[in-house]
Amino acid sequence: MESDMRLRLGHVILAVTLVALIAAMICCAGCPKRPETVNVEGGGAGPATPSGGEGAAPSSESYVFIGISTGAEYWRAADAGLMDACEALGVTGDFRGPTTQDAQEQAEIMAQVIGMKPAGILIAPGRPDTLTPYINDAVEQGVPVICLDTDAPESDRIAYFGTDNYQAGRTGASILARLIQEVHPDDWAAGKTFKVAISSRPGQWNLDERVRGYEEYFSEEAPQIEVVQVFDDETLANRGEEKASAVLSAHPDLAGFAGVNAVSGLGIAAALKNADAVGKVQVVAMDGDEGILELIDEGVIQASVAQRQYWMSYLGAAYLYGLKHGVFTAPDGDGVDAEGEIPAEIDTTTVEVNKDNLDAFRTPSQGAKETMPEEFKAVIDQAKGA
Repeated sequence: MESDMRLRLGHVILAVTLVALIAAMICCAGCPKRPETVNVEGGGAGPATPSGGEGAAPSSESYVFIGISTGAEYWRAADAGLMDACEALGVTGDFRGPTTQDAQEQAEIMAQVIGMKPAGILIAPGRPDTLTPYINDAVEQGVPVICLDTDAPESDRIAYFGTDNYQAGRTGASILARLIQEVHPDDWAAGKTFKVAISSRPGQWNLDERVRGYEEYFSEEAPQIEVVQVFDDETLANRGEEKASAVLSAHPDLAGFAGVNAVSGLGIAAALKNADAVGKVQVVAMDGDEGILELIDEGVIQASVAQRQYWMSYLGAAYLYGLKHGVFTAPDGDGVDAEGEIPAEIDTTTVEVNKDNLDAFRTPSQGAKETMPEEFKAVIDQAKGA
């Protein structure tokens, strides 16, 4: 009898447990799944809070920026531009990408982002040949893509916003030529030849364009300057230091160094300090990261060519939003920007940073937000149909 009662009680407990389990499964099946987090890197601020008051829920309309080497401070300003634009538009901004120069990892992140079906993608392709098939796939699946900072010109991206990298190289070359002339006025007047070396990452399109700008400017405008070596710093300060030190050993009469990526100047500066050559070799770096600014302040680096990456992402998000909402149209390829048509290219320009204007660049937007042209600011209102 007691055995039968225990058996019946066990059946009841089992039945209740099964009912509870089934109910929980039904409840979970009806709940939305949280999207898988995909390698979000680079110090991004997370989703932008849309307009409408503090604590408002993020919009389901998302714009994703996939950077490269996002561990570099350079990307802070790009992140800030994306988030500011998305906040003004009331949508979600998402900044991500590999922390190092890894185009294959960037491609894998791109593939996963495409699967998320965002409203639009902004990307700085580390290697155009690697990323072009992924850009084309996104466009084919109805996700518009704008390239920022570095281009994939053979892809189906709808536009490129960023620095005219060739012109940035020419700008850097003109600054370096001026500095060498100021330090060596008599030798310059006598027609002496001056040796310089360039720290880069060969194979990365935007950097190759900057190197070309340097070389062609010297050839055309300052033939007294000879580029004795273009070396691969691998976008790593320690590797750049090693390579720059070897250049100094091979060319003790070197007059100048040029760095064409955000960390090139750091490696060059370390090599100069080790060789007790600070002030003897003129240096023009790239970008306005805090490390570069400090070295300019110390007099180790004389100047840097700073980009406007804040504008790149700000404009990119605004134009993608306007495209989605029927305010803008994609370029038609005839080279003429018609009314309401997204410009196929926007040069966001560069500026020389030196001791005279350091303070303007000690902000997350590196001075760009504070000095944004009115026509750039107006794009947000245009995108909203205001």
